[in-house]
Amino acid sequence: MASGILVTHRQVLLSGGGNIHCVLQPAIQRLSVGESPTVAFEISEASFNLISEKCDILSILRDHPENRIYQRKIQELSKRFTAIRKTKGDGNCFYRALGYSYLESLLGKSREILKFKERVLQTPNDLLAAGFEEHKFQNFFNASSSDRIVQFLRLLTSAFIRNRADFFRHFIDEEMDIRDFCT
Repeated sequence: MASGILVTHRQVLLSGGGNIHCVLQPAIQRLSVGESPTVAFEISEASFNLISEKCDILSILRDHPENRIYQRKIQELSKRFTAIRKTKGDGNCFYRALGYSYLESLLGKSREILKFKERVLQTPNDLLAAGFEEHKFQNFFNASSSDRIVQFLRLLTSAFIRNRADFFRHFIDEEMDIRDFCT
């Protein structure tokens, strides 16, 4: 059984065994082949700030007691994952969940932490190579900048896409170029 699951407003991040998996709603639907209703994880944003404490995965069964498909899918997920953390569905939920889940997976893994640190130290070069101005990522330590980690992960995602424009151009509308898409 894995160590945790992060449930966000629109997607589910499952973390366990050092791996991070992103399962979007269509993939969750495939847990019960042939059943079509979409399962939406509704999260009460008043019950926590940005990321909730861990709780038993089966605790979300009560969110939709009338929905048998939802109930079966949570039961299926509980065979592989033991806990959930809910994230505030505010448009930054994917990046917040991914970052938090990844950092949590590093706990107690000193070699992996060193690799991560080396990679983080390399990221300014990646951002500059993608055409970002240095001031956009040097402001993360300014107290007036909100949600700095999310902003940083958004920039890294944009840099990754920009630096692999030939691959990603097929996934973007023809009217928009990579730079505009990643703005």
